[in-house]
Amino acid sequence: MKFRHLTSKPDLYILRHGQTDFNLNKLVQGRGIDAPLNAHGRSQGEAFCRHYAEVPFEHAFVSSLVRSKQTIAPLLEKGLPYLALSGLDEFSWGDFEGRSFSYGPQGFYQEMLKAWASGDLDFASPQGESPNQVAVRQAEALEQIFAEPRKGPLLICMHGRAMRLLLCTLTGTPASRMDEFEHDNTSLYVLTASPGAEFYSVKVVNSREHLANYGL
Repeated sequence: MKFRHLTSKPDLYILRHGQTDFNLNKLVQGRGIDAPLNAHGRSQGEAFCRHYAEVPFEHAFVSSLVRSKQTIAPLLEKGLPYLALSGLDEFSWGDFEGRSFSYGPQGFYQEMLKAWASGDLDFASPQGESPNQVAVRQAEALEQIFAEPRKGPLLICMHGRAMRLLLCTLTGTPASRMDEFEHDNTSLYVLTASPGAEFYSVKVVNSREHLANYGL
């Protein structure tokens, strides 16, 4: 998806959700597990919302999974309009969801990442989604995000692997390079684009400034 056709390109604040117990215990989460934030994750979300309280967000977009909405709940409670889009959901990891990353055939997870890095974007975990499949629903989500002309910055709260793929799409980066976009719970990317630009550029990379400022 190219963005040259947009009459205005609002800045995008793209945030990964806060910590859940699945993150804490290093378990595969995915689209099929609708885990809530734990206490630390709620604190991370509150820190983000306090730190960026003065940013004039025009609209927010979250996934259909509760951990996404919970992360920016303090801003939503103050009246920031939002829309939940299933296209922003995390990858489905199929049979691996709820398991440790070492579950299944030895080295399968790393082999999957190698396959994607080599350009095999149809490769998926058993019963899970491939990058090409996720890209289809993300394109539908982007159509909704950009359906109306907006001038103010937009806030998007979503999930780690899905965020990597979306950042590739928005910046024109091949999806095979998605692992270049590192992230942590509630880390932030800010994207900006000048009128007529084909793609967005990354202004802020994996920022955790808001966490450091609140001792998290």
